[in-house]
Amino acid sequence: MTKKLMAAMAAMLLLLALALVGGCTGKVTKTPEGTTNAYVNLMKAGKFKDAALLWDYTDQTSQNPDFGTAAPGQRKLIIGKLADEKATALEQWGTHFAGDTKVESVETSGEQAHAVLNGRVTGLDLVKVDEQWRITGMN
Repeated sequence: MTKKLMAAMAAMLLLLALALVGGCTGKVTKTPEGTTNAYVNLMKAGKFKDAALLWDYTDQTSQNPDFGTAAPGQRKLIIGKLADEKATALEQWGTHFAGDTKVESVETSGEQAHAVLNGRVTGLDLVKVDEQWRITGMN
């Protein structure tokens, strides 16, 4: 009976995580705390592609003069490509989130925020873009 209960709980947690990241990212990113906590948990779980979707790609897309006139589907493809590249880079950071990395605090100043972490990664910088908080830097 205990194994069935544990399996059911694990399945529910997996569904919750998928709902938070896949398709419902907007809810997670409504606050800098939500973005930070989701990012730390995804990095701990080794879900680098999902973690990469929490980054801001405004700088990269603004360098492409055609991005603003591209159809929404094309924009999504471009951002997906940038996220794939970021995910590859994030794999190298995976071990930095192992163990007990936790969010200590998140300080917001207007459209910017800084999260202090207590692990090998000590901070995340965030920016508010289109009513969503996105990561711009990690140290």
